[in-house]
Amino acid sequence: MVSQKLRGRYTRWSQTYDRTAQMWEYRTPAVLASRMRELLPTSSRILDCACGTGLNGPHYPGASLFGADATLAMTIHTRSRGYRSCVSDARALPYLDDTFDAVLCTAMLDQYRTIAPFVREMARVVRPDGLVAFTTFCDREERQHLPLRDIREVLVQSNMHLVETFRYASHHGVGCPTTFFRATIAQK
Repeated sequence: MVSQKLRGRYTRWSQTYDRTAQMWEYRTPAVLASRMRELLPTSSRILDCACGTGLNGPHYPGASLFGADATLAMTIHTRSRGYRSCVSDARALPYLDDTFDAVLCTAMLDQYRTIAPFVREMARVVRPDGLVAFTTFCDREERQHLPLRDIREVLVQSNMHLVETFRYASHHGVGCPTTFFRATIAQK
């Protein structure tokens, strides 16, 4: 389960999360959406796993947006962005198998030692041929916190295959050094 310490940190941050993202020029939602919109119909059912305040939502006009986050304070903000959200640990999502056309998970997996339980759960709730997209940190030299070979292994264990992976710079703003991410898109 999500630790009380982590839940408390995000509960406190929920009031300034969007302003911080704007100040840092956080680009992850826009970068990931630019690729995902090419792969998904406009009217897709999308689950934003660890949705935070719903920064991904505005990049998917026409989609039915669902959110799951471990903190109630974060999910409250998603309602204004058209989400139907719930409080849930991402390792035990309260949705039936094969419910969504796509599942997104941005900037959350690096906080855990293993991503396997999260990826398995995202694979469970995405429909056959559906997409799972997640981001993980990497640095300027392509060294990842989660090496690509480990990500591939987890995808295979979750009955998914890699569609593509790409690296991008996400943060450029005030008070934040440039941060690099790797986006991974997989299909069930």
